[in-house]
Amino acid sequence: MTDPGRRGGFTLIEVLISTALLSFLMLLAGVVTRGSMTTTGQGIALDSADGRVQRALERARRQLASASLATLQAEPLDDPTLQPMTDAVAYDNVAFRQVTGFAGGEPLLEPDLAAAPMRLWFEPAGAGGGTVWLDDGAGAVALVRAVDALRITKAGRRLDLAIDFARPAAVASSTMRLAVALVVP
Repeated sequence: MTDPGRRGGFTLIEVLISTALLSFLMLLAGVVTRGSMTTTGQGIALDSADGRVQRALERARRQLASASLATLQAEPLDDPTLQPMTDAVAYDNVAFRQVTGFAGGEPLLEPDLAAAPMRLWFEPAGAGGGTVWLDDGAGAVALVRAVDALRITKAGRRLDLAIDFARPAAVASSTMRLAVALVVP
């Protein structure tokens, strides 16, 4: 039997304990949610950076795939004069002409020899990283920004491109590479 003078309910201590437990659980849920949001944001930033560099390398590959091996020129780091590319030397730029066909056994070049060649180059810009540019004759276009370095190396009939780019602070910087086989003279 219950005491007729006593009402049902919780004591003050029971309410305080349950409030403290509920507050702790809410805090724990907030910490977990914030951590997952941070991780998701970093993953999106990594995918974005990787995607930008992959698109830049793909565009460079399309331009360089039909480049004439005989027209490859670059400026060595210590000399601002265009010179024929040398095997196993890393450059941060390349000038080239594309082969669009053949006439009388000779390649037809675009742009022709009277015009300036197409160019791919790296332009440093300080702490924020530099920009990889492409000039296909219609004007210069920024392929990718926030790049630490571009290395172009000729190896026989192949061009190797490597783009170093910064990733978010929690992750080390990264390098993406592309090899383009040059099959035309």
